[in-house]
Amino acid sequence: MKKTLACSILIITLFLGCKKVDNSTGNTPITPIKKDKISGLVQKGLYINGTQIIMYVLDDKLAQTGKVFNTQITDNKGSFELTSVELSSKYVQFTASGFYYNESLGSITSTQLSLNALSDVTDASSINVNILTHLEKRRVESLVKSGKTFAEAKKTAQQEIFAIFGIQIAQSAVSEKLDIATSGDANAILLAISLIIQGDLSVGDMSELLATISADLEDDGVMSNTGVMNKLIANAKLIHLDSIRQNLVKRYQDLGVTASIPDFEKYINVFLVQSAQKPSAESKAATIILNHTATLNGLVNPNGAETTVTFEYGVTSSYGSSIIAKESYLYGDTARSVSADLTNLDSLTTYHYRIKAENGKGITYSSDYAFVTMKDAYESVTIGSQIWMSKNLNVSTYRNGDIIPQVTDAATWGSLTTGAYCYYNNDSATYAAVYGKLYNWYAVNDPRGLAPQGWHVATESDWRKLTKFIDVSSDTTILISTAQEISSIVGGVLKETGFTHWTSPNKDASNRYGFSALPASYRSTAGGSFYNMGEVGHWWTSTEANNTNAYYRGINNTSAGLYEDIPPKGTGFSVRCIKD
Repeated sequence: MKKTLACSILIITLFLGCKKVDNSTGNTPITPIKKDKISGLVQKGLYINGTQIIMYVLDDKLAQTGKVFNTQITDNKGSFELTSVELSSKYVQFTASGFYYNESLGSITSTQLSLNALSDVTDASSINVNILTHLEKRRVESLVKSGKTFAEAKKTAQQEIFAIFGIQIAQSAVSEKLDIATSGDANAILLAISLIIQGDLSVGDMSELLATISADLEDDGVMSNTGVMNKLIANAKLIHLDSIRQNLVKRYQDLGVTASIPDFEKYINVFLVQSAQKPSAESKAATIILNHTATLNGLVNPNGAETTVTFEYGVTSSYGSSIIAKESYLYGDTARSVSADLTNLDSLTTYHYRIKAENGKGITYSSDYAFVTMKDAYESVTIGSQIWMSKNLNVSTYRNGDIIPQVTDAATWGSLTTGAYCYYNNDSATYAAVYGKLYNWYAVNDPRGLAPQGWHVATESDWRKLTKFIDVSSDTTILISTAQEISSIVGGVLKETGFTHWTSPNKDASNRYGFSALPASYRSTAGGSFYNMGEVGHWWTSTEANNTNAYYRGINNTSAGLYEDIPPKGTGFSVRCIKD
């Protein structure tokens, strides 16, 4: 019995002692990993045909074993492929060197960029090389040396890189599986980081930036280089989101590739918010103040983060009402004009207002401003330092109460040398409410006063000041003796928009300041005839040119210009008044 047991033990010992070992190391050989194919994509933007791809086989400590595989990209889609691959380890390093499509500029780079990727190919046959895999490399190597597993090192390195850009995601993604042409948060993050690092840098400068970031992260995973952070922030502020998306969509379309560009804009904004400050806000004077309406104005600087803008307003400095600014959602770090149009205000009432600007860093309130709405009798607009009536004059009496004669007879109109008014085509029902009255210059110059109390008929000087405010290039120094254009744009700025009253084309009409110039036409001294309703608007000035003529301003439907002439004083034109 004992003899039999001893023989059995001897046989087992001999069997175990005969197991094959590696003569050089004494370790059990690793079973080779065989792959029919390993493929992937190289992306900053898409790398192009001719990019060189090297795959290094690594040991468990991520040191190169000396085994190398080579291939290259043979299309412009960034794709590569290795076939019939047999590896002695599951760890590999890819290095790609070549030119790529710069999505910021919409063109191919003139300098090559090298990117790396580390991967475990045990269960993978597709490996992508990109900015994230490149940034991870040195940190992963450091973590593996410190005792972490490869998977742990990859996860930690990715989280640390995301933290630089203010990004947190619930579940980590495998960096070498990400694709900038596929939807999803992780792919969006890859594209956003890639764009932030690119900025407007040359390939050489970007390569240096990548190396600096990688070196800074290597030991502790923390970005401590403030100069690099400032550069990344500056890069992010230069990104033109719309053009980049358009460039990418077009590039993939041109290559015949179906792409779903992810929401990279979201994560660029996340980074900007992280580096942003509270917005700044400054109230500005209200404009286009009428009896029931006004436009609130101000300046807001988003200071690097998406900022929402509202105006708070009310009859006291406690406000009580608010309205979203027309330019509510602001980006960047430069001051922008903001405004909001108020309606349904009470006439002759003081209103207070301030700006509320809010972004991810906090809320800023501007100082309190106030304005007073006009009385219902005369609606007005503020243009520069002047307050103009926003409608043509429509009074039937002089300031002292004396009646201004209404003259309908054509022959009588042409021979008048005293003040009078009429309606276009002598049709008050159709034209009075909208266009006001047509006055001859004798009514304008009557000593009893045509304008209401507190107002005066605009002088030649008043019109020139208005013109200069709108068009600084206009010549407002010369009084003319024949018709001429004194500005090529002021007419368009003053005209009411659309074709309700003006006939087409109503060229360049914007009514920027609410002046609402209308084509009330005119009445000639020649036979007392009416001309060009819908096509021209003419306004007397109170300035005399000579014994028979006075200055006026004219606008028409086919031009954006403002014209000056000295027609006969008996002509019937519209009148605009200006606040004393």
